[in-house]
Amino acid sequence: MSGGRFDLRRSVIDSPWTAVIAVMLMAVAASATGLDNGFAYDDLVVIADNARVHELRWPWAYFGESYWGPARGDDLYRPLTILGFSLQWALRGGSPLPFHVMNVVLYAACSVGVLWLARSVMPGAAALFAALVFAAHPVHVEAVGNVVGQAELLVALVVIAAVGLYIRDRRAGPLRGRTTMWIALLYLGGLLVKEHAVVLPLLLLAAELAIVSRPRTRDDAAAVRLLLLLLTLVLVAYLTLRLSVIGRLTGDVPHPGIAELGVVGRAWVMLGLVPDLARVLLWPARLSADYSPQLVAVMPSPALAHIPAALILLVLGGLLVVSARRSNAARFGALWLAVGLLLPSNLPVPTGVLMAERTLFLPSVGLALLLGLAFAASWRSQRAWAPAARVGICAVLAMGAMRSSARQGAWQDNAAVISTMLAEAPTLYRGHQMLGQTIAVRDEFALAEPALRRAVELYPGSPVAQLDYARVLQLLGQCDRALPYFDAALRLDPASQVGQVNRAICLLQIGRLQEARLRALQGLASGESPTAYQAIRWTADSMLLAADSADSRNLFARTGREFERSGDGRVRLPIRYVLPPALESSGNMQQSSRSDSERTPK
Repeated sequence: MSGGRFDLRRSVIDSPWTAVIAVMLMAVAASATGLDNGFAYDDLVVIADNARVHELRWPWAYFGESYWGPARGDDLYRPLTILGFSLQWALRGGSPLPFHVMNVVLYAACSVGVLWLARSVMPGAAALFAALVFAAHPVHVEAVGNVVGQAELLVALVVIAAVGLYIRDRRAGPLRGRTTMWIALLYLGGLLVKEHAVVLPLLLLAAELAIVSRPRTRDDAAAVRLLLLLLTLVLVAYLTLRLSVIGRLTGDVPHPGIAELGVVGRAWVMLGLVPDLARVLLWPARLSADYSPQLVAVMPSPALAHIPAALILLVLGGLLVVSARRSNAARFGALWLAVGLLLPSNLPVPTGVLMAERTLFLPSVGLALLLGLAFAASWRSQRAWAPAARVGICAVLAMGAMRSSARQGAWQDNAAVISTMLAEAPTLYRGHQMLGQTIAVRDEFALAEPALRRAVELYPGSPVAQLDYARVLQLLGQCDRALPYFDAALRLDPASQVGQVNRAICLLQIGRLQEARLRALQGLASGESPTAYQAIRWTADSMLLAADSADSRNLFARTGREFERSGDGRVRLPIRYVLPPALESSGNMQQSSRSDSERTPK
């Protein structure tokens, strides 16, 4: 109160606790409509249909398993995420409500965390606006409305806490030992939730360069070296554990649009996506559960369409350089945004998506810091346009919260995801593919065929779309039509055992027995899917024998006369077992666990 009047600026903008309440209310308003959501999209594979989540086990059991499980190629390593899902499943026997309550709580905590982090690097008004922008931003809906987005929320919370602790200590003096240990533990926990936490050391470096302005002493250097040593040990331990469980350091089958590209080719593709990325971050009026061709352009080499993207980068880069020179907080926000986009950019390693809203959750912290500074400067300006700017800021925040709240319903269930995707982007192959998959699961293959055919027409470059369509044709008894699509799928993904086995079965069904038999022998020699290939081989051999076309390469070879009769008059066809030379030393071969793992909801 001031002179009997209510001072809005002092009571809300500059009051820490009032700011916390305001940010929490904004986050809940933007996300609470998702409490009624069920399981959708990847939730079905990771949670609803995953027996590993449906029972509580000793905690260490989760550390010896992959994220996706054997059925999905043992890809990715996120043991704490799966453990958390198991605990939430146990709360109400598989009800989705505890999962969505947790997501809303984590989202509010992340928003308050952004407020706390922002207040350590910028004035109270700017920090409040930064947190409100973060809480209201519609790009976060996928991470909050879809249960598996919980990993994004946890990683962001961990990283925000670690960076905030680092800044608190470094602005006052050297890092304290207790803070160093907390940061190391947070780093380990973040990595075990999701691999995106790997960028934490780079964010700490950004904070050191942008925020810490006092002279650095020997004690400072010694404390930082100790922290770097601990973080390195944590990273090495995590990578060793990950390698021992899933057999590789990287994860996710790359998106087919970038699977065969090197760093330069991926850089051209991602440059072409800059306009879409800028639009989603700065004006997210149009959102999508998937960003694949034909919704976004894939340009692996220089093209005229790269010019707008280059211009956008130049303009944004220029604005960031100018603002960073004037403000340490702006420099920090720009560095956070750049570091946060490092993994989603597909430049270090190719990932399973070209662009995904959920992967923008962590980078958007940097964007919120930058917008918070801009909004605060406009709000406190004394120029003639300042009142209009204040109205505009309030309108933007209100529209963002309303858009987020309404968008939560798009993740209600799989039907909502598919219908929303088809309505918003009818030329996106993914929506048609998901529709066909959903219908095929109900064994209505004739109804699924047109949707999957449309998916292949829209994007022939997806091996899974080709394989899905081939499988439906096969199940419809149309193997002659299915074979070209099996061939196309295997050209795109030669390692697909599902494709190889079912193609061989199709060859049996249309009578191309020698080809089916040869494929079975090749599969047995490689040690992959031995049960399936042995069945194919025996079937082909018996059919070849019945057709009187057996030869010395057959599993069954004739001996004696063409027919022999036993004493009781029954006809016997004596056979002897012939072990092909290629398999004579295959007894010690082990079955490979590799399988298709492009993420497709089933």
